[in-house]
Amino acid sequence: MKRNQMLRALWPSIALAAIACGSEPPTSPDGPALAKGTAGGGPKTSITVTAADPDTVPIGTTLAVRILGSGFGSDATVEYALAGMTTTKVTATSVSFISSTELLTTTTVAADAPLSGYDIAVTSGGKRGIGVQQLTVVAEEIVLPQPGGVRSSASDVNDDGIIVGAMFDAADNLYPLRWTPDGAGGWRAEIIGTAGRSAIAINNAGEILLRQHDGTTWWSWVRRSDGTEYSLGAWAYGLDIADDGTIIGMVGDGSATPSTWGAWARSGPSSWGPFTPLPLGGYVAPTLTMISASGEWIAGRVGKTADPMEWAVVWRRVGGLWTGPILVDADPGAALAINSQGKIAGATWPCSDFTCTSLPVRWPGAGGSKEFLESDGSAVNGYGFVHGMNEAGDVVGRGYQRVSSKGRGSLQEVPALWLRGTTRVISLGRPAEAHAINNRGVVVGRNDSWPHHRAIAWRVP
Repeated sequence: MKRNQMLRALWPSIALAAIACGSEPPTSPDGPALAKGTAGGGPKTSITVTAADPDTVPIGTTLAVRILGSGFGSDATVEYALAGMTTTKVTATSVSFISSTELLTTTTVAADAPLSGYDIAVTSGGKRGIGVQQLTVVAEEIVLPQPGGVRSSASDVNDDGIIVGAMFDAADNLYPLRWTPDGAGGWRAEIIGTAGRSAIAINNAGEILLRQHDGTTWWSWVRRSDGTEYSLGAWAYGLDIADDGTIIGMVGDGSATPSTWGAWARSGPSSWGPFTPLPLGGYVAPTLTMISASGEWIAGRVGKTADPMEWAVVWRRVGGLWTGPILVDADPGAALAINSQGKIAGATWPCSDFTCTSLPVRWPGAGGSKEFLESDGSAVNGYGFVHGMNEAGDVVGRGYQRVSSKGRGSLQEVPALWLRGTTRVISLGRPAEAHAINNRGVVVGRNDSWPHHRAIAWRVP
């Protein structure tokens, strides 16, 4: 539901925070163990399994999958497994013998199949060969409509499944979009508000935060569920909105003076009070990233005088007043996402000389022990980004999938999901970036088909 808006040099004080990885064993199995084999473990056999075509399949589908390898016979059978244990969530309901190097299966993937890499086991003539994690099950991907547009991106989603974002038309005009569930498993799109704006965030009351730069000045508005709008005024850069209507962002005057970060609190059913700067407690150069759905917590990062590093911090509202900033970790980093329980996700770079890679992490709360989030399924550090978190502590962003054994160049970007209670990265599908997740398993973002990227929604079982 709420999400971290990554800021891209819109003011001198805004910087992009990058993050990366950790690791954990595969998903729990739900069937008997496969015999250990060669190409994936087992007694030596003359059967090998080298590939699946396609090698990536979505949940809730039945499709033809070719199994490639060698040593196949006309009596060949195919099983799928998680962590070496056969599963009933992905099954080969029929197997056709094509040749000793190819089988054609009808493969059924259950709607609640765990998102993971699956082993493929082929048995023939009393022999068995296993290809480890040759088939990847991903989330259902829905390309969102873009009426009259050529590219689009989704930035946030609330618990009613209403998505907001923006699109560009062929003349490069920008329009804010709202996607509403159509009752048939998809979404219908509508342009909301004036050209030149983007829809940045939405809360569970259906209030949408809009933002625009007119060439010289930033402007922000709240669009209520009845379609009326409230302006936050000139030089207001709105970033996120909580369920109680609290808005975070910054204000400035276009001068070289650093902008001021803070919040606007609701003053009435359809109005907001004056901008209130957040306390800094001796820190400098703050950047806010996200407010919790409850409006109680704000995540961000700050600097220290005469120190080039940044530190992850949070602010908390107590008795109507913001307190903090509260240091999240002794290591430098950034708090990029936060939920109503005060759980935090973000980045840490545990060094002081800029020579190490930043790592994606999750904290149980400020001062708690961090856990490093895996990025590419194997590396302990690497390349990844945290963008959003829901109330359960599920985190989304961008991860990397290793497509060969040739090192860093073999990694491709994938929309990443880190579920509560695990640090293992789950790829939601083809190269893309996940921006936000609600409390009902809907993730939104965009694919990476530059220059014609599209707004995407994924359903997670």
